Amino acid sequence: MDLPDAPLNFVRAVLLAVVVTVVGAGAAACGPGTTPTEQADNQEIVEGIAAGLADDGLTVETAAFRDDAENDAKVYLFLRCHDCREDQVVHRAVRAVWTSTVRPLHTFSVRVVDTVDLEQARRDVVVAAEESELTEELGSRPAPTGAAG
Repeated sequence: MDLPDAPLNFVRAVLLAVVVTVVGAGAAACGPGTTPTEQADNQEIVEGIAAGLADDGLTVETAAFRDDAENDAKVYLFLRCHDCREDQVVHRAVRAVWTSTVRPLHTFSVRVVDTVDLEQARRDVVVAAEESELTEELGSRPAPTGAAG
């Protein structure tokens, strides 16, 4: 039994509309959760963290806040040092990010490379998974700006 083309075309059109709606909703969910102003404010905070670390004799290669489809409220620091203890530098940088007022903060990554022996250390943090550990180790994060308390 042959089916007429009209109902089949209608089904195709409905399926296409559903796919476009689902894909569009998914893309919107993956977009930034911060406004351009909030992103700029967070970038300024991250640059301040980097400047403080640079005052300790470190070279800042990258200091960035990203909140887009590929990076969900992420801080990334890449630092170079000259004959240092990389793990200690990573710990200082993690403390600086954790105690900062960057909001929101879902993930952060700190990488340190020693320019003398090329040893490196890295810590990648997913805040939701490590929040209690970081709070115990480094204390609570500062309250959001404008929060009552």
